Amino acid sequence: MPTFTLTLQFDYTIQDSVSVGDMAYAVVAVANSGFNVNQQDITKLGIITSINRGSNTITVETSLYAAQIPTPKPHPDRPEVLFVLFSKDNCHDFKSMLGYFGKFKFKNNSTEFAELFNITVDAFESSK
Repeated sequence: MPTFTLTLQFDYTIQDSVSVGDMAYAVVAVANSGFNVNQQDITKLGIITSINRGSNTITVETSLYAAQIPTPKPHPDRPEVLFVLFSKDNCHDFKSMLGYFGKFKFKNNSTEFAELFNITVDAFESSK
């Protein structure tokens, strides 16, 4: 299958955790309505090959033709947007604990309500 270069231009700052080698996905969603989409509508775009945070662009190597890439359609009552997601390579980005001691402190300095979604802890028995 032929591969193509797809450049995505964003209006907002690219998230810091996005990195080269991540898999990019896209789905068309209705603006300001939450993220209510069918999983089957999410399209795998390809591997992220470069990120330019200065111009807010991501380059993706894809095997999709232009007609296969999700495209928002103009609706006066419910404007659509292209929502781009990414995932890490679990084998490549998997990290485990190194060392003997870790101390963490989570603090919310905001006056607004905030909810911490997930915390993961890795522990192992040290040598005896």
